Amino acid sequence: MSKAFVESLCRSEPSHSSDTTIPRVFVPKFFDLGKRATYQEASGFISFLDAVLSMPRAQYKRLISCLCGFFEALEVVGKNFDLAYSIMVYLLEALSASIQHPLPDWKDYDQNIRLKLDEQLENIDSKVADNLRNILLSNPNMKKKRRFVDFVASHVDDAFFTSEAEGLLFPPAKSEMRRALANLYDARSGYVHELKEVQQQLKLNRIGTDGDVFHWLHEPYFTFPGLVRLSRHVLMTFIAQQPRLASEHYPQWRSEIPGITTLQMAPEYWIWFTDNFRCEDAKERFSGFVQYVVMNLSSKKALCDLRPLLNRIEELAPSAQPADRTAMVALYLMFTGMIHQSARPSGRDAFLARWQAEREQCSIEMLAVSIIWGYKLQWPADACVEVFEFYLRTRHKPKATYFPRQLEIALIAAIANGFFDGGDIPSYETWIDRAILDAAGNKGFQEHLRGCKTGKSRSDPQLVLGRPAQSSEKQADDPAISDVEIRERAYAIWKAAGERECDGVEYWLQAEMELRARSQSDSSPPE
Repeated sequence: MSKAFVESLCRSEPSHSSDTTIPRVFVPKFFDLGKRATYQEASGFISFLDAVLSMPRAQYKRLISCLCGFFEALEVVGKNFDLAYSIMVYLLEALSASIQHPLPDWKDYDQNIRLKLDEQLENIDSKVADNLRNILLSNPNMKKKRRFVDFVASHVDDAFFTSEAEGLLFPPAKSEMRRALANLYDARSGYVHELKEVQQQLKLNRIGTDGDVFHWLHEPYFTFPGLVRLSRHVLMTFIAQQPRLASEHYPQWRSEIPGITTLQMAPEYWIWFTDNFRCEDAKERFSGFVQYVVMNLSSKKALCDLRPLLNRIEELAPSAQPADRTAMVALYLMFTGMIHQSARPSGRDAFLARWQAEREQCSIEMLAVSIIWGYKLQWPADACVEVFEFYLRTRHKPKATYFPRQLEIALIAAIANGFFDGGDIPSYETWIDRAILDAAGNKGFQEHLRGCKTGKSRSDPQLVLGRPAQSSEKQADDPAISDVEIRERAYAIWKAAGERECDGVEYWLQAEMELRARSQSDSSPPE
C-alpha cells in the first residue's frame, strides 16, 4: 500500500468538489491518525488471532475471505460509496452461506405486495391460497434473503444494543433489526442487478455519519458507520461460536500455500496414462488426444505411445455405456490409423469389427475423426447438425467431450459443405456465417470462408487446422483408414531415428507435413 494511498484514506478534508464521502468521517476510528492501542486492545488482538487460527479450516477460509472484503470496503468508501456499502453486505451474505436455507415465511414477503395479495387471496379457497403463497415463497431469492436476515439476526447479541451502543446516536432498536436487515439486503440486490444507488441521504455528512440507522418514510436503513459496526460485531460473534481445534487433518493443504497456482497439464502428459482408467474417462481421454493432435499438426512432434491404453480399452469396451464406448472406439481407431501396421495391436481388426456399429454411427467423436483424417462427412448434414448442436449444449460438463476451437470451426465448415452438396444453399450460407463468427481472430480463414460464400463453392476445413489447402477432401469410403504413404513415410523416419521408444512410436505428423510440402514443390512419388 503506497504512502499516497494511505494519505488519501486518512484525509480530513475533501480533495475536490465531488469528494463527499471522506473515509475518516464515515468510518470512525479506522482512519484516525496517531492512534495508540491500549493494553486491553493489544491483548484482545492476541486472543483474536488465537481464536481465528484454531478454527476448522473450511470456516477459517470463509472468515479470511470476509475479512478481506471488510477492509476492501473500507478502502473503497472514499471512491465508490455504493460499492463499499454493497461489499459489506456481500461479506455478511457469504458468512450466512455457512448455514442451510431456512424455510421462508409469508410475513417475509414484501409488505406492499403481500397486503395486496392477501386481499385477493381472501376471496378464494384457503387451500388454494396457501398453495399460491408456497409457490411464491419457493423463489430462491426469497430463501437467500431469509437466510441472510436469520443469520445476521442470530449473530447479534444483546451487547450490540447495550454496552457497545453507549454514546452512539440513533443506534438500532432490536425490534426493528430484522426490518433493517431486509432493507439492507434489498439495497445490495438493487446495486448488483441495476447499479441502483443506496439511499441518497446515507451519503450526506451528518445524516450518514451521526448514527447507525437512518429512518426514511418509516423505514430503517443502516448508515455506513452502522453497517461497519454491525459487520464487525457479526464477524466477532461468528469467530466466538466456532470450535477450537488443536490440530486438523487437511490433506489438500499444499494446494493452498500462497503463491501456488493450479494449471491444467498439456495432453501429452496424461493421455497415455493407464492407471485407474475407467469407462467414464473415455470422452475426456479422447478429447485430450484430439487436442494433442490438433496442437501438433503444424509441428514435427512425435506421437505419444497409447498402445498400453488401447489394451485397457479392449478390456473395458464391452462393459462401457454406449456413449463412453463410442469415445473408446474413436480413440482406438484414430490412433491405430496413425501408426505403422507393424506397431498396431494384434487384436485391432477384431476389435474394430466387433464395434463396427459405433464406427458407422453419426457421433461427435466420429465427426472429429473424419475431420482430422481430411475425409468428407459421410452422414447427412441434418444428422451432423443434430449431433453438433447437442455437443455445444453439453461440452462444458465434467467428463464431456470437448474439442479445441479450431476443430469446432472445421466441423462447422464441413457441415456447411454437406448442405452445399445437398443443394441447400440457404443452410450452407447460415453455417458458413457461423464458421466466420466462430473463427474470430483468424482473419485468413474468415476471408477464405467469405470467398467461398460469395463464389458459392465448398470451403476447405483443413485450412483452419493449419494444413495446406487441398484440391478436394478425401472420400469417407476410402478403404485405407489413413493415407498409406503417410504411414510408410512415418515408419521410415522412425526407423532412421533408431526406433526410439522415448520419442513415441511413429512420426505420423512429421511425415504428413513433409509429404504435403513435397507435393507442392514437385510431383515425385514419396520414398
